[in-house]
Amino acid sequence: MFSFLSLIAVATGILGWYGATEEIFSSTFGLYLSIGSAIAILLFALLGLVIKRKGKTAKLPLFFALPVIAGAAWLGYIGYNNPLSDIVTDPSAPIEFTYPVFRISVPNSESYLDDSYLIDRQYHPEYAEQQKALYPYVMPFKINALPALVYQELDAAISSFEELHLVYKNAEERKFEFVAKTKQYSLTDDFAIQVRDGPESTSFVHIRSRSRVNIKTDFGINAKRVFGVLELIKTKIKSQAEQKSSASETTIDTSPATAGLPETAPKVDTAAPLNQAPTP
Repeated sequence: MFSFLSLIAVATGILGWYGATEEIFSSTFGLYLSIGSAIAILLFALLGLVIKRKGKTAKLPLFFALPVIAGAAWLGYIGYNNPLSDIVTDPSAPIEFTYPVFRISVPNSESYLDDSYLIDRQYHPEYAEQQKALYPYVMPFKINALPALVYQELDAAISSFEELHLVYKNAEERKFEFVAKTKQYSLTDDFAIQVRDGPESTSFVHIRSRSRVNIKTDFGINAKRVFGVLELIKTKIKSQAEQKSSASETTIDTSPATAGLPETAPKVDTAAPLNQAPTP
């Protein structure tokens, strides 16, 4: 009996994973379904040890229970070492998300499959000290170029941001907002980049990555995403923006020759910047 019940629990757990990953129903519903199935497998394994039929122990529940225990221990370890689900480059002035979040629409489902009540995109100040201890090197990235020029370079490089879907951008705020989904269970994360003014014609690129559903851990996914985008900005966008900024300060003297002109004729100076950066 316990072997049969274990098979049903395994099938239910797989259904929860597949349904959420393929967005047949909500991510949290599928996640909770898988967690409930894992708990049931452990329970059936324990009952199989305690309640023996004809002096024999049901082995199939134990077979299923071992990977469940190993997986739970691994996830617990990762979750314990990554207790944050909201990573920002500047906790004192985090980027505010502008793109509106509507109720999650799940085709052919009832309201209990909707997890919009769990959505939380506010920054909690208590995260600042935790992030400082966990990720002390996460900070705004400085680029020696005008903010408008850096924004243009980011706009041109958006397509190279893997797994990020652009949902909002504003040239006045110099801000981009994206939506990212995890490969497993299709959990939704909000991601934002904003270019802010720095001293003496420099710019600072600010980033924020947050799990939309308010859970205690993201298993390090948001931090990994922030580090990946910062590396891309460092290796590609920074050099391009600074090169264009340097070129815009270079002038070429294109004054026409004055030979043969009357001495009273004024000299025309048409020197102009080669590539002036747009006004922010």
